[in-house]
Amino acid sequence: MGTGAAGSEIIVFDCSGRKLWSSSIGMQNGNEEYMQVPPLPAGTYRILLREDDKTQMVMPMDSINCPGCERSLMDNYLSLADTARCLGMGLKEATREIGRADLQTVMYQGRKCYLRRDIIQWLTKEFGSFAADRLVAAEQSNAETVGIDPATLLITDMLFSRIILPYRVGTASSMLRTIASEACKTGALYDEKALLEQLTLREQAYSTALRCGAALTHPLDISKLYVEHSMLMLFKPPHPLPFGEESGKLTALFFLLMFPVANEHLHILARLNRMLRSKDFIDSLLVIRDEKEMLDIIEQRETELVSRF
Repeated sequence: MGTGAAGSEIIVFDCSGRKLWSSSIGMQNGNEEYMQVPPLPAGTYRILLREDDKTQMVMPMDSINCPGCERSLMDNYLSLADTARCLGMGLKEATREIGRADLQTVMYQGRKCYLRRDIIQWLTKEFGSFAADRLVAAEQSNAETVGIDPATLLITDMLFSRIILPYRVGTASSMLRTIASEACKTGALYDEKALLEQLTLREQAYSTALRCGAALTHPLDISKLYVEHSMLMLFKPPHPLPFGEESGKLTALFFLLMFPVANEHLHILARLNRMLRSKDFIDSLLVIRDEKEMLDIIEQRETELVSRF
């Protein structure tokens, strides 16, 4: 495969967004260097060409199947048993709760399933009204499903160097643009335009703003993005913003959740909901303009919660 200028990089992803291979590209002895993508199993891939940290070209390589494809599809279609684990409930109780939500089903591999994005949209709204013990059960069940130790300070660990205090944000749209831009700077994903589109579509479908003054932003359909690894970020603009909260309350804290695996997303979602139930915790974050001090407060609050397991 031929390439371009110095400072270029080729990255190959499978259809689930998993990075399979990458290589820097440059000039050797005045000649353009040619890189050969190593043999890969037959599949559908995406090749990304980046130059000077900017995406220049995305090319599809289409075939039959691809590594991670089956897992990616399974994660987009949740059976009743999968959904019960997301809720931390038995099948009977989960059936009752899902019935109240009036979620639509689709047929996948001969069985009725629920769409991942519908489940996440529903629980983003409903987790806030769950009783404390039910929220704990959901958090633990999702952690066990993906092999996460529920006693780990996962929020604190993931927010290390991921708290951003932007200075020039005054509207909901500028906040989303800032979130997309800063997220792509981390290297966890590369297509800022695609991320912004998915974040915007999510807010248009149903606002992620909570009554407590925080928003739990995430893509509407993360399978349309190429995510190298899971990521959590926190943004605190200079002033609270109108962000679509039902009662009209302004939003002052903006979390970004980037988790390709549904159960990991829901584990983080449940824990954040538990943390945000403390008014003192939120008030403490709002009066501080220092990332390290904010992380210290987050660690104290998360430690308080996991000590109850």
